[in-house]
Amino acid sequence: MNVNVNVNTNKQVGFTLIELIMVIVILGILSAFALPRFADLSGNAEAASIAGALASAKSSSAIVHASALANNSTGTVSLEGTVISIINGYPDAGGLLLSNGTDAANAGGIALAANIDSDFEIIYGDGTSYGTTGAATANTAADRLIVTLSPTAATNPCFTYSEAALNNSPVFGDVAQLSGTGTGPFTCP
Repeated sequence: MNVNVNVNTNKQVGFTLIELIMVIVILGILSAFALPRFADLSGNAEAASIAGALASAKSSSAIVHASALANNSTGTVSLEGTVISIINGYPDAGGLLLSNGTDAANAGGIALAANIDSDFEIIYGDGTSYGTTGAATANTAADRLIVTLSPTAATNPCFTYSEAALNNSPVFGDVAQLSGTGTGPFTCP
């Protein structure tokens, strides 16, 4: 009995050039669709940062108001050693400002209460308009402010804060896009 067995010694050990090229082409197509989705997330991060600051300002305003009511305070409240200027029981927007933009009462308003005074740009306003960033003219009675990341480029996210009127709570604006650049005037619709 004679058995004839043919053994194929030409086994393929790896990938052919065509298979490698096809894999590279498929990866290129997938990356062309996936990269634009992840390429520019900075706008989303900036808006989320401002939304977080807005939430912080709202909760801080409520905490300051509760402290003012509990302690029957009228001018300032102290929270963990930080003196916050209040008006009508809520944090003020900046009070009577000195030429360097600090509160003349040596206490901070909503920006200090919410701890957003160092990470964000504060644009103080009086009456119905907003001035330049960071500082106001001497003896300006700031009753509103805009909080943004940077006023150097239009369309940066922002929100507004207006002091509490008598028997009312303060008014917070929604997160919007800043209008005006450089030295202003600014608006945050």
